[in-house]
Amino acid sequence: MRGRLKGGAYGCLLLLWIFAFGATQAEEGIKNYPAKAVKVVIGYPPGGSDATARLVTQRLSEKLGQPFVIDYRPGAAATLGTDWVAKSPADGYTLLFASGTFTISSAMNAKLPYDILKDFAPIAFVGVVPMVLSTHPSLPVHSVKEFIAFARARPGQLDYSTTGAGGGYHLSTLVFASQHGLKFNHVPYKGSSPALIALMGGEVHFMLPNLVTLLPYLGSGRLRALGIASESRSTLAPQLPTIAESGVMPLREGTWYGFLAPSATPRAVVNFLNQEIMQALQTREVHENLTKLGVFIASQDSPENFSAFIRADKQKWQRLMKLTGFSSIE
Repeated sequence: MRGRLKGGAYGCLLLLWIFAFGATQAEEGIKNYPAKAVKVVIGYPPGGSDATARLVTQRLSEKLGQPFVIDYRPGAAATLGTDWVAKSPADGYTLLFASGTFTISSAMNAKLPYDILKDFAPIAFVGVVPMVLSTHPSLPVHSVKEFIAFARARPGQLDYSTTGAGGGYHLSTLVFASQHGLKFNHVPYKGSSPALIALMGGEVHFMLPNLVTLLPYLGSGRLRALGIASESRSTLAPQLPTIAESGVMPLREGTWYGFLAPSATPRAVVNFLNQEIMQALQTREVHENLTKLGVFIASQDSPENFSAFIRADKQKWQRLMKLTGFSSIE
């Protein structure tokens, strides 16, 4: 009996030593991390989300003493770069800077070469650039509530422009339409600029562009911004009410951004990067410049919360696909 107890005690001590050794190794790994350049992959060409990514990565580089290098890998609506990260070594030296397309593509394409819920470790949610319901000034409406009533009385008679089928502008409009039982005609364009020009030129009746795209034209008289799809007003356009302020169902739609890593990346590295990114977002320079880009910046968020957000966002788009019958990117 005594021998068995003694052996059991030794076993417990051995387990404690193993755990302590593992914890020490993890601490040492973080102490030395990053020991070389960190690659941050963006699945689009320069000129889009990279402005947001650069503000954060520049701060990380300065703080941590190693370069965080933007690596552009565009193609197939960002799936090429995303797949490359999913199959990269899970050592903390290859990260993905993702946008809303990350969940949209997953909801719309069951044949992706990766699973966003299994092949990635969410690190940090950066923020979101909200959409703004905007109309051509010829429409006799001056609020979101008036627009809904106007559209409801004219089912299928109003046209809206987007950056293409399956994109954020298109799907956000489908969400808005489904909320209120409205029917519109979709007119896709090749990019946000042509879509916005079509609105200002009277080729279409309305559009749901993001705030950054819209900002240069607010107050120009060439369009009418009715409401922003966010929880609160933007400091960039404080005169613009939220959609909920019009007395209708809230709409919270926009282009979100965040950092992820391959799924097997050590938890200690994920937590460390989360902490550093959250701190970077709250520095005066980063905060002010992201705000100028129209980003509603995340507060102290966790990898767990970001993971839950990604799961919920994918489910939202899946429900929308089922509701509207839209199931492919054209």
